[in-house]
Amino acid sequence: MSTVAVRVSLIFLYFLFITANYVSAATVSILIIETGQSDKTEIAGFWETGMMDALFEMGHIVSNAPAVQIPKFDDKEIPLKTQNDFEEAERSDVDYFIIAQLDYPEAGKQGTEKALVALKLYKIRPYGVLYTGKYEVDAGNTPLDKISKAKDAARLLARYMGNG
Repeated sequence: MSTVAVRVSLIFLYFLFITANYVSAATVSILIIETGQSDKTEIAGFWETGMMDALFEMGHIVSNAPAVQIPKFDDKEIPLKTQNDFEEAERSDVDYFIIAQLDYPEAGKQGTEKALVALKLYKIRPYGVLYTGKYEVDAGNTPLDKISKAKDAARLLARYMGNG
């Protein structure tokens, strides 16, 4: 084999390897919903940052919709107030849509130091719910702990996307 043929083969293999990594990247949109307390807390930011960072580090293309506040926990498949965000993701050819619903304890209520984070992972086409799960987030955890928990959750969701 000539030197030119070897170089062409190596260049071909290099581009094949590089493009194979990009082909497997999924586009993911994340929406944070806050319920319970009327004042925004830092927990939403930690979850959004942690999940986006983890998915991006895994090679996915990640976007987010503005956080939404609703008065109480809504266990409908896609809460009505977020329907437009889901439809926008659909029009934008997003592969997966994640809803992280943060349910905060009532202000001043004894024994309610933990927030509940309900996660839902949707595949846009063909439509389907791939995962639902809930996490408790201790209000006393450090910011790094909260981001770490969000990253762990994102890595779990990525397994359901087939790229984890």
